[in-house]
Amino acid sequence: MFKKNLDTYKDRYKDVDKDTFIRIQKYMAKANFSDKDMKKFRKEADRILNLDKETIKIVLYIIPETTPRPRYNFNSHNFYVKNAASNNQFMKIAVEREDLLKNYIVTPCEFTCRLYFPIPSDMNRVDTLLAEMGYIRPPIQKDWDNLGKTYSDMVQKWLLLNDALIVKGTSEKYWSLKPRVEIEITYPTRIDCKYNERKIKGSKTYQDHMKG
Repeated sequence: MFKKNLDTYKDRYKDVDKDTFIRIQKYMAKANFSDKDMKKFRKEADRILNLDKETIKIVLYIIPETTPRPRYNFNSHNFYVKNAASNNQFMKIAVEREDLLKNYIVTPCEFTCRLYFPIPSDMNRVDTLLAEMGYIRPPIQKDWDNLGKTYSDMVQKWLLLNDALIVKGTSEKYWSLKPRVEIEITYPTRIDCKYNERKIKGSKTYQDHMKG
């Protein structure tokens, strides 16, 4: 599969320059960019850079955990994720408690998940203080990508239309005397361009949300 993908890539993009500046120059020449096009480009770029943004923050006072691997139910012949329903319900309660349901996100966003694990009981007092202050971090606690996926999945439906909207995702691991999960989502209040608006609002997920 990888070799096929590589061959396809080479065939399709072999003439596209690796240098960004040259690539843009060649594209503009090929697309016959006019002064009118450049004026429109500058206007749109300025509008997008200055879109109003909001940030949602929510803290879950739990010990960070990853989502178990999907299991197969031989009776229903379906895959399922253990504890998914309880995780979903927990997030609903947390979102309602913080009165965040009104902040439902349907725009491309940035997702940051800060995971604070319990400080190990065998850590000495100096290292404990260093850990609490963030100077030393946990390199052995869970896979960062699985952790981020766990909590991006949990915010779907309650805060986020779909985790495909996340255009930048960060998962940060820490130790703390107070274990917790801090979630931060930054998003523009409007969809950035007509193409993305058409794709997002034309999706089944969006249509189902509007009906609900």
